[in-house]
Amino acid sequence: MKINKFQLYATSKDDAISFKTHEIAISADPDTLRKIGLFFINSAHEMDFNETDHIHLQDRFTEFSHKKHCEIVLINRKKNKTAMISEMPSK
Repeated sequence: MKINKFQLYATSKDDAISFKTHEIAISADPDTLRKIGLFFINSAHEMDFNETDHIHLQDRFTEFSHKKHCEIVLINRKKNKTAMISEMPSK
């Protein structure tokens, strides 16, 4: 399976500055991992059909809480080739 180039950026809990990273780890139960996976898939479809610039996980899950969850922002590289998380509108 071929996968196009992509980049990962992270923001520490106490800092608003993003940094480039080469690895992420998601610690969650299988049901939550499936829901996050569906978020990725559904967001990719929305980006294809609606040309959406970026999508926040917190906007898709009504039960989202910054105390219990980490924010995930997916950026449509076709719409914004230079965007980094720190440049995206905050919630």
